[in-house]
Amino acid sequence: MRLSQVEGLEPALDEVLTSAMGMLHADAGFIRLFEVPGFRLGDMPGDPTGHPFVVQRGYSKEYIDYFSSLPQPLDPEARAALMRGERRIIEDMTTHPTFKAHRSVVLEAGYVSAQATPMITRDGRAVGSIITSFVQRYTPPDEDLQLLDIYAKLAAATIESQERIAAQARTERALRDALAAKDEFLGLVSHELRTPMTVILGLSSILRRNQAITPDELGQTYDDLGHESERLHRLIENMLTLARVQAGRVLLLEPISINRFLEAYADTLREEIPGLVLSLNGSLRDRTVLGVERHLEQILQNLVGNAVKYSPRGTAIDVCVSEGGGCVQISVADRGIGLQDAEAVFTPFHREQGADGVAMGLGLGLAVCKVLVEVQGGRIWAESREGGGSTFTFTLPGAQETLD
Repeated sequence: MRLSQVEGLEPALDEVLTSAMGMLHADAGFIRLFEVPGFRLGDMPGDPTGHPFVVQRGYSKEYIDYFSSLPQPLDPEARAALMRGERRIIEDMTTHPTFKAHRSVVLEAGYVSAQATPMITRDGRAVGSIITSFVQRYTPPDEDLQLLDIYAKLAAATIESQERIAAQARTERALRDALAAKDEFLGLVSHELRTPMTVILGLSSILRRNQAITPDELGQTYDDLGHESERLHRLIENMLTLARVQAGRVLLLEPISINRFLEAYADTLREEIPGLVLSLNGSLRDRTVLGVERHLEQILQNLVGNAVKYSPRGTAIDVCVSEGGGCVQISVADRGIGLQDAEAVFTPFHREQGADGVAMGLGLGLAVCKVLVEVQGGRIWAESREGGGSTFTFTLPGAQETLD
């Protein structure tokens, strides 16, 4: 949030400026902010250094616009002095070297003298300055300078207060958002966990109480138990993976022969997913990548599992391997429901339109894939497939290129 948008800052500083101008009998004035944390410079009218005018009184729009449009700071030395906490006084602007090139503008406006007092916070930061101009020659007495310092400290204290208010508001919003996300997460997770658990408990009860169950029914019950147990395991594993990676745990990458891994894991997938029609395509020499084997397994499990869930039964899932640019590229292509938003699919809890009518899910699998690919030094993306369906592609760096 821009500091200028914090409620109460502008009127509070305007009151300080008005009081200071009244005390000095000044004809015009403004308060300028330096690089205040939380303030995006250049969003308000200001000088070429990007330091914005928060409030101003007495100057014409033409006068402000003229000096704001200068390609270079009007007086870099004066600016540096103010940011060091030093006051600047110009008793005659019409003869001062700073305004030599702009004398006609100053004369037309009628200003003769000016002063600039830095606003210093309690911790010693120069956060801005109070500038006032006079149409007559002005030599400030010591009493005026002491009062100016008081007003400058009051303005700095106002800015500090608003910084704290803004920071507190941001923290409160972040906490509210986090609590809302937590509630949403718990609601989604409890629903997803309840479904397989209910099925497992129900089937377990049938096996325990029904002694007359037929062999065919027994086989189907075991299949259903296995399916729901795998679904429950995958959900918990995805959540734990996200938690581990987000906790910043360092991964130890290891060399993996991608050919041997894919051939072996393809057999595992065929065993784990009944009816899976999986084709492994692509010619690739025996290439070694750096990665984590269990994470690579989880990526493929999620991608292939998604492809199976959202594709017509018996449709082939194509896994293609290629290389280029020092990376190995692995694609999983299906003939499923396709994509409406190829970027949003990797957002946690995102569900594509129409997905609920095809298969259940929490929307964590692809988010986990993205996290796991990126922590291994690769990238992942999704595309709609010509003829219908989707293609998910990820890369892993080649071991030799990574070591070089």
